[in-house]
Amino acid sequence: YSNKALKIYRFIVLQSKLRDKKYATAANLAKLEQLRAEAGIEILDRTSRLSVDVNRTRTMSFDAALNKPNKDLFKQFFESLNPIQREEWLESGIAEKIYIVITAPLLFLLQLFIPTVDFEKERHGWSKLLNSIQIPWVPMIIIYIFSKNVYLLGIPLCCYTLLITIPITTYMLYTTRTDIPPNYHHTTALYGVACSIIIIYFSATESVEILRVIGIVTNRSDSFLGCTLQAWGNSIGDLVSTIALSRHGYPRMGYAACFGGPFFNSISSFGGVFIYQTFRKETPLFVPQGALGENCVVFLFIATISVLIWSTLTNFSARRSIGIFNFILYAIFLVFVFLGELEVIETFEPENEEEIIDD
Repeated sequence: YSNKALKIYRFIVLQSKLRDKKYATAANLAKLEQLRAEAGIEILDRTSRLSVDVNRTRTMSFDAALNKPNKDLFKQFFESLNPIQREEWLESGIAEKIYIVITAPLLFLLQLFIPTVDFEKERHGWSKLLNSIQIPWVPMIIIYIFSKNVYLLGIPLCCYTLLITIPITTYMLYTTRTDIPPNYHHTTALYGVACSIIIIYFSATESVEILRVIGIVTNRSDSFLGCTLQAWGNSIGDLVSTIALSRHGYPRMGYAACFGGPFFNSISSFGGVFIYQTFRKETPLFVPQGALGENCVVFLFIATISVLIWSTLTNFSARRSIGIFNFILYAIFLVFVFLGELEVIETFEPENEEEIIDD
């Protein structure tokens, strides 16, 4: 075990060095693959946790002698868009089948826009026609979303992406096969990341607006909405991403994201607002504190210090007790917020509604 651990350590060190171009030589790349094989670094199946033979799943359909390059092109295209898997459907119960039918339209749209790179699937999820179609329209849609009213020489800015993506699509259709993915197939995962971020962003934004409407209809204060409905809506994206990281074997990364994400959002949001306001006009910026502002600061301070002390006492080994404690603390915070909103208890509401932040 010590020898294997040493090889894994050498693999990690060499992999980090290869990020620098001066170390990315053919000899170092070959040594990296050798260490990977000797250390037994494997890709595990998400459900069975068994080792996945990446090369076998990539080439299991490949036969250059019998198969034509475009064999079953359209069949492969429609199978890739099918949101209902036959095996999953047969093994599901009535409730699960209802869930599959309800989510099928959404999955169809996601599969239409997000390229699939999955080492567990046959051909790693490669679909020649579908992936070739996704190359031009994904960048065009992304640029259209963020610059829909921007024109260059009377033509929408998003249309200029076709000058780059159409030749790439033509090259893919001409040089690739349907029974084996190209060597650069894994790079389409970057498209998937970009599309996923945009979908999560707009889904969270729409959720926030829906929750805000609910708060307005129920005649709740802005402070209450900010601490409950709006906070939940803004955190949907982070919740989905951290849970996905944990379920795919990266709990440390998900745990770190729980602190790094809000910290980055807070710093960048405040910094962006203050910088924009400074360049816009020289008058002081009025920051509404609300009835629950100081309460949030107190509970945030308690939660952060508690997790720090708890992690220190457990030698930074995350345990279920920390999670249970955080849930209990948040439940107490919600009780305090609801009681304060209903005026059952007094909050730390400042005497003045607004405080001035001067330079």
